[in-house]
Amino acid sequence: ISASTGIATASNNTIAMQLVPNPANEHVNVNLYGLNAGEKNTLVIYDMLGNVVLKEELSGKTDYELNYDISGFSKGVYLVEISGSNRKGVSRLVKQ
Repeated sequence: ISASTGIATASNNTIAMQLVPNPANEHVNVNLYGLNAGEKNTLVIYDMLGNVVLKEELSGKTDYELNYDISGFSKGVYLVEISGSNRKGVSRLVKQ
């Protein structure tokens, strides 16, 4: 297996995610691109202790523009994960 094959495989298994604004205070927009519309995808936000603070099932579309109220979250760093059957994307969210 060549190095370029490994890189191509890794990028094909990644879902593009954008968090705006980041850092965020009260609301965050989660923009997702390249999901498989025919499969169930799961969006999960974890605190740094690994606790699930938000979870949502998504299906039927390839791109999403979601808005979440995070005013009740404690200040700190969170991990936002989107996963499908064989693909995943993870980003860091800072709550101010």
